[in-house]
Parts: sequence; structure tokens; C-alpha cells
Amino acid sequence: WYLVGHCHLRQAIRWLRLDRVSAAHLTTQPAARIPIEAVGTPPTTAEAIAEL
Repeated sequence: WYLVGHCHLRQAIRWLRLDRVSAAHLTTQPAARIPIEAVGTPPTTAEAIAEL
């Protein structure tokens, strides 16, 4: 599974593999509003879980 999010380390929108996320922390920052155009193309290993 992948999560699209903002990487603070790289200061960019990234596709994050959930099995590689080792930690997550609650912050007071609101969630970033990421326009769909900024998401880009999914990794080649990504599979759809449902059709829209």
C-alpha cells in the first residue's frame, strides 16, 4: 500500500510505501492540501484497490 504525502526531508510530494514507514508522529500542523495534479504517476508496483 502507498500513501501520498508531503516529505519534510525532501520538501516534496512523495509516494510512501506503508511497509517502509517505521514511525509516525502526531503534530499540530494541519494536513497539507495536495492538488491531484501534484501527485503524479503512481509507482509501477502500485495496484488499484477499487475502480472509481
